[in-house]
Amino acid sequence: MKYLVIIPSGISDYPCADLDGRTPLQAAETPLLDRLSLTGRMGTATMFVDPDAVEAEITLLAALGYDPREYVAGCGALEALGRGLEARDGLYLRCDLVTIAEGMLSDLAVGHLTETEGRGLLEALQPLAREKNIELIAGDRHRHTAFMEGLRPDARLRLYSPQLALNGKVKRFLPGGRDASALRSFVWEAVPVLDAHDINTVRKDLGENPANGVWVYGAGGLPVAPSFSERYGLRGCIVAGTAVARGCGKLIGLATPDIAGASGLADTNLAAKRDCATEALSAYDIVFVQVEGADETGHAGDVAGKVAFLEHLERDLVAPLLDRLAMHDAWRFMLLPDRMTSVQTRRHEAEPIPFVMSGAGIESNRGGTFDEATAAVGELHVDRGWDLLEYFLKR
Repeated sequence: MKYLVIIPSGISDYPCADLDGRTPLQAAETPLLDRLSLTGRMGTATMFVDPDAVEAEITLLAALGYDPREYVAGCGALEALGRGLEARDGLYLRCDLVTIAEGMLSDLAVGHLTETEGRGLLEALQPLAREKNIELIAGDRHRHTAFMEGLRPDARLRLYSPQLALNGKVKRFLPGGRDASALRSFVWEAVPVLDAHDINTVRKDLGENPANGVWVYGAGGLPVAPSFSERYGLRGCIVAGTAVARGCGKLIGLATPDIAGASGLADTNLAAKRDCATEALSAYDIVFVQVEGADETGHAGDVAGKVAFLEHLERDLVAPLLDRLAMHDAWRFMLLPDRMTSVQTRRHEAEPIPFVMSGAGIESNRGGTFDEATAAVGELHVDRGWDLLEYFLKR
């Protein structure tokens, strides 16, 4: 049996006025997914534990079949693992460039910086970071990593996810706790440094959001987790562009091949992901393909962009991979978005996500169309979403 699981983060949404009361999934032309909902099994799953913490490090591990209550991972530590950074005596943190307007956190991804812009701005922060004994490690575009030597994963820090702080006053969400003094002053003092940078001057002149703030979060260590092969008896691979997703894969012993142009954004190289997954299907028992583009269009509040990406996803990734999968004698497929990202709120939402599975031994529950409303009235609802993968594998 060959298994393929595509994890298109953020594809589900709320009804949008711009789409005449439809969700982006309902508005997008996705005939293949609609057909799978008729021939396969559709339902909903809850992939989070705490409604205030619908974060990738939680929902992705849940999608991979690991209970996030038992395997608690820091986002920064997963990011470092995914980037191939060495284990050190200290604490890795996520360090994102963001937009601050009128004292409020207004854009989590800065309208998507270029690689050159992101690295240039991070370099400008290095003197301030060194003054605070913080090491900044360049990542990609707006996503970077910070390291603090000597701090333990259980350090007394109160850090806030940018999801929680979006549209809130920055002062209210500054790092807190006994060990947060350096981080707090770094975040506060970074604003004038970034705001005056030539890169941001040009961005403002062009009417683009400036990357004039930095957001530090994701404290915590890495849990000791059984490998995927030990847990499920299958050799697996994850095809992913973001460091957090790759870190989740490495944590549980999945192969994590490098993919040229896999940005974790709406402009990600889906063709390269498709080709990589095609090769992996020959070499592994199960292949996960994680795609972030819909999540990023949601954070940007881009309704039309999200609809377009959903159609691009089906046409250029899902359809050709299903064709390849069907060449095997016995196979199963599941499309499992791990979280909702709303174009209206521009954040992750604590809602069950729709999924569809198809293949050998999976009977139809006659869905009709693949969307949130049809899945909600289906017969399969999984309250502990991390149990869904085992159901899919052993059904």
